[in-house]
Amino acid sequence: MERAYRPAPAVLDVAKVGTGGILIAGRADPGTTIRLSSPAGAAWLTQADERGDWRIRARNAAGPQLFGLAMRQGSGWSQASGYLALLPSGESAMLRAGSGALEPGNEAKAALRITAIDFDPPREAAPVAAVVSGTALPNTEIAIAVDGIARARVEAGADGRFEAALDGPIAVGAHQIAARSSGGQSQTRIELDPSAPLGRAPFRARTIPGGWRIDWLTPGGGEQSTLLLTP
Repeated sequence: MERAYRPAPAVLDVAKVGTGGILIAGRADPGTTIRLSSPAGAAWLTQADERGDWRIRARNAAGPQLFGLAMRQGSGWSQASGYLALLPSGESAMLRAGSGALEPGNEAKAALRITAIDFDPPREAAPVAAVVSGTALPNTEIAIAVDGIARARVEAGADGRFEAALDGPIAVGAHQIAARSSGGQSQTRIELDPSAPLGRAPFRARTIPGGWRIDWLTPGGGEQSTLLLTP
């Protein structure tokens, strides 16, 4: 009999290969079919091996790409948590509705670095809720400050990743975001500016100082904005 529950597929690593190639590797239920699909309708299928490992080779692009990841479960598909975002520079992140974007992988991280900031798309001048995420030494405590004021405290997981929801909304405009821990500090300057509704477009991307901004539709039909900060 088929098990009642199978863990959703996960992306463990993304790497550039050859000329313009991207190799995406992950873990799923052994022997299951894995599907990687784009909003434009392109899809790749592969099979997880007896250990649950799978790999898909895609093509890089001039701008960010978003992919949905799913695993066949019975007559339907079990979706991964969030969308895989691939940047032209080779960096990647899992965009997650209502949470912070996290780098793929389960290996322990080292350097403290802010990698992403997620927020509700500003409409006019209303303040927005935001989540700061990144990497750090495993199990270390991290303090997040906005414009020099403490706004969150969180502990990095055993995998060296963290996400911290700010203790209240922040205003539209420019802000200095800083993360500090016993392992060092990381800071970045961001601009939270209003954006036009996406309408029927699944996402919209544009460059920002230090990375990319992606406005995207969540699986529930809402909108979320993610700043992906490249090293």
